[in-house]
Amino acid sequence: MCDIWAEYNQKKLVNQLRKYKHEVTGYEDYQEMLDKEKNLDAVIIATPDFWHAQHAIDCMKAGKACLLRKEMSNTLENAKKMVLAARETANCCRSAPAPQPSPLPPLLREDH
Repeated sequence: MCDIWAEYNQKKLVNQLRKYKHEVTGYEDYQEMLDKEKNLDAVIIATPDFWHAQHAIDCMKAGKACLLRKEMSNTLENAKKMVLAARETANCCRSAPAPQPSPLPPLLREDH
């Protein structure tokens, strides 16, 4: 798990995952995570869209499939770079919309 806001987001999520017996290491630098976590198959990139291209390209070059939250990129040029990197590395790079709040009350949802 990589998050630049280590004092809040990262600690909170790492502690939550450990509570459910998941072994997880928190990182502030995604390059360090890519260097150390060789068993990762894929990453979810949920950074601002102007960082998506560099993060996705670096992850694909490290052999990871990528799922991007929000739009793929803030420029057509960067989107093309990501598509080219996906072709060159034979890794998947996909964009998905950010999750929307459920209209169902929390007690009726399966994830609650």
